Formats: sequence, C-alpha cells, structure tokens
Amino acid sequence: THPDLVCPSPEGPLPDVGSMIELYATATGRRPQYIFGKPDPTVLAPLLARYAKEEMVMVGDRLSTDKKLAENAGIDFILVLSGEATRDDLRKEERQPTLVLEDLGQAERGWR
Repeated sequence: THPDLVCPSPEGPLPDVGSMIELYATATGRRPQYIFGKPDPTVLAPLLARYAKEEMVMVGDRLSTDKKLAENAGIDFILVLSGEATRDDLRKEERQPTLVLEDLGQAERGWR
C-alpha cells in the first residue's frame, strides 16, 4: 500500500510495507506494477469526491510519503515530528508543511 520501509515504535523501528516490497522484489526479481497508497492520491479518491480540498488536511510524520501524498492531492499537510521526520529533514524541503507539531498532543494542548 505504500513504500515506507520502517514504522516507528517505542521499541524502535519495525519493518513496514516497503520492506516487504523489497523482500519480494529481491526474491522474485519483480517489482510491484502499482502501489496503491501513499503517495498516490488515488487512495484519497473517495474523500476527494465527497469533500472540497480546502476542507481536508493530511497529518503525518513522513516527508517522502505523507507530505508527498498531500502535495499530489493538492491538500494541506501537517507534519508531526514524533515519528520519522526531523526539523533537519524539513530544512531540506522546498515546500514547507502548512503546520509543524512536535506531537499530536501539541494540538490538544493548543498550538497557536
């Protein structure tokens, strides 16, 4: 569904779907013809058909898939720094997220 190699966890990174894709590609010599998921906006088609883009926002911790999905879909992106991306990674990005939060609790505590 997406090419993320690892998923962050309290115990450290765990293999994610991208790792499985690489495993099968190595074993079979064949790559997926189509990855249905981030960053392909097709995964948002039902939501994009129901809501205006201005009413939607993508929240995520990855620049390569979450932020890219938001850009591909033409919606706002909120980066949460409690996962994969860091402020140093963000400095390298030409397009910046709409909002950057340290963690999801920051929104609850008030981020204005």
